[in-house]
Amino acid sequence: MIEKWPKYKKNLADHYKDDGFTKMCNLDDPARSYALGVKTYIHHGVGGCFMAAGIYWNMPFLWRHGMMTEAGGLDVYEMSSMIYARLCPPGAWPLSVYAGSTPLMMMLFTHHLVGLSICVPLCIYYSGNF
Repeated sequence: MIEKWPKYKKNLADHYKDDGFTKMCNLDDPARSYALGVKTYIHHGVGGCFMAAGIYWNMPFLWRHGMMTEAGGLDVYEMSSMIYARLCPPGAWPLSVYAGSTPLMMMLFTHHLVGLSICVPLCIYYSGNF
């Protein structure tokens, strides 16, 4: 779908053709690298805004909501989908792309594991104390 945009060749394809992430994942189409980036920016942006608002206005429930958006929402799904794509290829896109690159999968798995190991205890603590 992105390939049909008027300036796809000039703005996306040429920009992402030498991109390290595109090469690491062996993406055949640079538009997929762009789509993965947009998904990541929205995911972390929404969660981060909720967390920042919760800290600014001293509203722990809002911070917890942001943290659960970050880790509880997509991180659990992404980790389980990456494991599934690795064990039962090809898996669903975009997580099947991650499973094809061992260094990237290990980096993302570690990233999500740290997020989940911090998220759950903090959300339990703040639920009972604030």
